Amino acid sequence: MAISRTKKEQLVGLYGEILDTAINAVVISQVGLPVNEVNKLRKSLKKTGGQLMIVKKRLLLKSLEGAKSVEAVTHSQLPGSLMLLLCKDESSPLSPLKVIADYTKLIKKEGLPYQVQYVGGWMEKVWKEGSYVSEIANLPSKEELISKFLYLLKHPVSSFARVISEVAKNKA
Repeated sequence: MAISRTKKEQLVGLYGEILDTAINAVVISQVGLPVNEVNKLRKSLKKTGGQLMIVKKRLLLKSLEGAKSVEAVTHSQLPGSLMLLLCKDESSPLSPLKVIADYTKLIKKEGLPYQVQYVGGWMEKVWKEGSYVSEIANLPSKEELISKFLYLLKHPVSSFARVISEVAKNKA
């Protein structure tokens, strides 16, 4: 079904407004993803402060021409059918990326016939390629990093304590 010109103009305005207000906006390419899976993704993203939209490529490009604060991209940089992942939560701007990364791992693990991959995104209003976005999405969370750091601090002390206790046992 074709979209009327007024509806297209509304979508261009909406995309531009969203891109101007979002902290991070990531473009995701998808192939064969059923509607029920997209809805599951939307529900899980909502919990993390993210929003997922299916976008029309040409309208997205048109909105980038008029966007003030976002770097523009070309048609060749946006392959396939696209989804736009938006992060509006300032406290955890990368949480929605982790949800998509986990979902991508699940797809590969279960051998599902869908494909979801990062095309690129605007991190702090600057366009970054898909490989950069993927690396950011796969970084450990703050809590994981803190626990690993504390383990690294604790390990030498506990090893030293074991050595001292063995020396004490041998002398006794």
